[in-house]
Amino acid sequence: MRRCAIALVLLAGIGVSASLLTSQRGDAAGTSPRFVRLQNSSPGVREAGNANISGNMIASRFFGDGSGLTNVGAANLAPGTYAGAYNFTNPANRFCGDGSCLTNLAAANLAGVVPDANLPTNLARLITTNTVSDPMTAFRISQTGSGVAGIFGITSAANTQEVLALNHGGFGLGLKVRLTNASNSASAIDVHNTGNGPGVYSSASGSAIWGVTVQISSAGVLGDNTPGEAVVGRTAGNVGVGAVVGRNDGIGGYGVRGFCTRDDSIGVLGQAGISGSKNFAGRFENVNAANDRNVVEIVQQQSATGLALNVTGNAAVSGNLSKGGGSFKIDHPLNPENQYLYHSFVESPDMKNIYDGVVELNQNGEAWVTMPKWFQALNAEFRYQLTCIGGFANVYIAEEMANNKFKVAGGRPGLKVSWQVTGTRIDPYANKHRIPLEEWKSPEDRGSYLHPDAYNLPPNRAIGYREAFEGGGGRLTSDRPAGSR
Repeated sequence: MRRCAIALVLLAGIGVSASLLTSQRGDAAGTSPRFVRLQNSSPGVREAGNANISGNMIASRFFGDGSGLTNVGAANLAPGTYAGAYNFTNPANRFCGDGSCLTNLAAANLAGVVPDANLPTNLARLITTNTVSDPMTAFRISQTGSGVAGIFGITSAANTQEVLALNHGGFGLGLKVRLTNASNSASAIDVHNTGNGPGVYSSASGSAIWGVTVQISSAGVLGDNTPGEAVVGRTAGNVGVGAVVGRNDGIGGYGVRGFCTRDDSIGVLGQAGISGSKNFAGRFENVNAANDRNVVEIVQQQSATGLALNVTGNAAVSGNLSKGGGSFKIDHPLNPENQYLYHSFVESPDMKNIYDGVVELNQNGEAWVTMPKWFQALNAEFRYQLTCIGGFANVYIAEEMANNKFKVAGGRPGLKVSWQVTGTRIDPYANKHRIPLEEWKSPEDRGSYLHPDAYNLPPNRAIGYREAFEGGGGRLTSDRPAGSR
């Protein structure tokens, strides 16, 4: 026993390169002495047995499956390739290195946070800025099932940042949404905001929002609001800049249209004087001198009692006014609560003014009637009427109008004479815009009437008749119930 121990110590100390084999000789219980022997050949003769060494053992190689080795330090493992399959079940096990040879890693078994610095450049990072220099799509999610493709959310009430921010420094689109199913009636973008802010806010140096559609049953921009305004435009621009502009590049269409579906509503409302301002509620103008169309058309369709135009307050027309008839209409002086009183206009083929008055003859049975100083600058071609009051006399016009006065004579002293003078306008406007007595209808108006009902003809025989836009709301999605999608 002592010599065997000495041999082992020497063996351990000198690091012999021969293989160390064990041999069991003795009884089965292992109580008899055992020995080791060195063999010069490798691997030598393999003998079954156990070696129990309490000291250090140094050798160039070990043979066997190593299943009995424990507490092997990783720092003492030599580089190399291990062909067998090994299970490391201890959670304290760690791998160091670049991991380039690791394969078949199950994602369900990965845990912890991988630093962004350890991720490849073509993999999007969620907690830092991602820079991808690649002609391919930087980020793509495809959902082939029935679930949502992606959800981004912020749950902190104190967070004031965007849920999703998109930045583009090139020339392409910031966001593009495609719905490729022609039967899909869902919204391409659906925004729900339960707060007080806007559902969609857009700021741009060009058009902030541009809606395009090619369907007559659709609208480029549609606003729905059950209790308030559906579409509001606001601008601080000056002359020539509008908050809401309607443009039609087609034929026979309209730029702006307002319609109502309930009684006593207003299709289009213009208001002036808001916030103490001084402005106009509406303006219509023709900017093309060659345009022979009417600037404003007001058409009363299928109504015998309603007015096409009702003006409350004073009205001024700087040009000529043509009408089928005219009158004044007032509350009846004798029954103002229940009746109206009408008087027709006095018509004339000439642009005529009428003046009248009463004059008392002097001791010579004569009188001068003096007109305003502008009278002869306004009128010419005078006509006279004289009627005696309280008696009869052969009164006559002794001197015609000159220097804005005329002379009545032929009566007795103190006789009152009622006079009337008419004159045809000769002011510059009247001379340039003389009203014609007769006029041929234009070729496109011939065969049509200003008042077809007066000749017992249907409304479509009216000049300028066009089918009313009634029912047009049925062609617009704005005719759907408010709030529906």
